[in-house]
Amino acid sequence: MTPDHWQAIEALYHAALQLTGEPRSELLRRADPKVRSTVEAMLAQEASAVLDRPAWEQADASIEARPLELAAGVMLGPYEVVSVIGSGGMGKVYRAKDTRLNRDVAIKASAAQFSQRFEREAKTIAALNHPNICQIYDVGPDHLAIEFLDAQELKGALPPDLALKAAIQLAAALEAAHRKSITHRDLKPANILNTKSGVKVLDFGLAKFEVLKPARGEETQTRALTDEGTIVGTLQYMAPEQLQGKPTDARSDIFSFGCVLYEILTGKRAFRAENKATLIAAIIDREPELAYRRCGRQKTARIVRHAGAQRQAESGRKK
Repeated sequence: MTPDHWQAIEALYHAALQLTGEPRSELLRRADPKVRSTVEAMLAQEASAVLDRPAWEQADASIEARPLELAAGVMLGPYEVVSVIGSGGMGKVYRAKDTRLNRDVAIKASAAQFSQRFEREAKTIAALNHPNICQIYDVGPDHLAIEFLDAQELKGALPPDLALKAAIQLAAALEAAHRKSITHRDLKPANILNTKSGVKVLDFGLAKFEVLKPARGEETQTRALTDEGTIVGTLQYMAPEQLQGKPTDARSDIFSFGCVLYEILTGKRAFRAENKATLIAAIIDREPELAYRRCGRQKTARIVRHAGAQRQAESGRKK
């Protein structure tokens, strides 16, 4: 992006902020399309106030979910709470003991009763039986019991072999979801855990999926947790169409996958900027810095060789 281009974006953005309704629309219609697309994304972010907040904070306001505070020893159905371990799509996440099966589980609890978003997440996870996607065990009126993972968030920079292994497993998880017409829409390191047995993808609370209509024909309908045009996700990993409030599909996840891969290879985010507005512009209009400048040419070449060997091995198995 040239300085002149950015100055045009900045001028149009601030001018549009002073207007509402038809005057703003008319101003944008008259603008250069390349400038307009970036400014519209910036304005959408301003209106939705979801810029770089975690996805669980961006749930539809009608849900009115609040963290459910549970002390150690409290029983939630057959589950005995042990400790809080984090925050999730509908509130807090607790480590608990399943007293029936004597195993650890993670309880995602909500102060609200079982909401549409909560139900959708449960059904989405249940539809995905894959070793690199977290498993769901049980559903209660205000909680989900899911697989407990004693693991750390997937972070870089990782050694090339480990980065490649994690990337292949993550891609396999996404492929399994996409085969079910499920788009995650919030893929980021915080939603990927690195376990001893491999990576696990978590938090499908913002997922959307398509199902065939019962009526004749080949049409499909999209069922999502939010309306189209609503911006959901975490800014640094969002595809350009997400930032602009446009329809998303598997390609949006692939863009996020690329951002995660870049980060675990280099230890740096693919897109970086001094403020949120310039970060949005960077994602829409710029290419990330070449990875080998961060992780070295030799490391990058080694990853490419490993990927080629993996493809050849897979081709051999298919034959």
